[in-house]
Amino acid sequence: MLHFEAEYPLNREPLKIDVVIIKKEKGAVLDKKIAVVFRDVNILEFKSPDDSLGITDFHKVAAYAHLYCATVKDAGIQNMSISFIGRKRPEKLFRYLREIYRYTVEEKWPGIYEVSGAIPSMQIIESKRLVEEENMWLKNMSREVSTASLRKILEESSGIRTQTPIGAYLGVLLQANPVPMMEVIKMEDGTLTIEDVLEKTGWAAKFEARGEARGEIMGKREAAKNLIENGFAPEQAAKFSGLDIEAVQELYRRIKG
Repeated sequence: MLHFEAEYPLNREPLKIDVVIIKKEKGAVLDKKIAVVFRDVNILEFKSPDDSLGITDFHKVAAYAHLYCATVKDAGIQNMSISFIGRKRPEKLFRYLREIYRYTVEEKWPGIYEVSGAIPSMQIIESKRLVEEENMWLKNMSREVSTASLRKILEESSGIRTQTPIGAYLGVLLQANPVPMMEVIKMEDGTLTIEDVLEKTGWAAKFEARGEARGEIMGKREAAKNLIENGFAPEQAAKFSGLDIEAVQELYRRIKG
């Protein structure tokens, strides 16, 4: 009446936590609503804007917390927290936590849901409901960023220390919101250019490399076409694809009509 499977593989790839935040000073209190639930070690799980948090995500990340305790010396489950961050409200997960685990799920602040009764401490963040004044960076990790928000992000990023990986964040926004980003640059008084944005995000080097690679594989024309379709002006498309400006302008007219 039983079926046995020896050495059952739980995962084909190495298990990786999206982000672990460790307090430098144990017990330190952070003056931030999204960090009220934080303990000494904090696991963050992000979902893409197109995906919803689900029951399998809950089980997977809860397992991460226990594996962390099993592999890191002196890590205690009572000194850990889990934060799930998604764009959409996970109604099915809320219902599961309430009905199966008998947890209490309460929206403590807009978009921040505390899961009471859970060990480790747990919260679920619905990023689109966050208050932008308090959570600008987290709220705007989406495909729906307004030009006003993008402009503020670019202004704020100019004052961030260079060792902070702000370029990676801006690069994601640029890829997800090419049209609003172009609008922001057009609104500027000349102090901000597309080259500035691309250099800051690291996309300048990426597009140059992509242009060279496609010049060998698919041709510079294809690289220029992709750049134009992503909202770049003919001059920028020519620069980053390596195609001459006359050919790019002709391509631009055909694509844009």
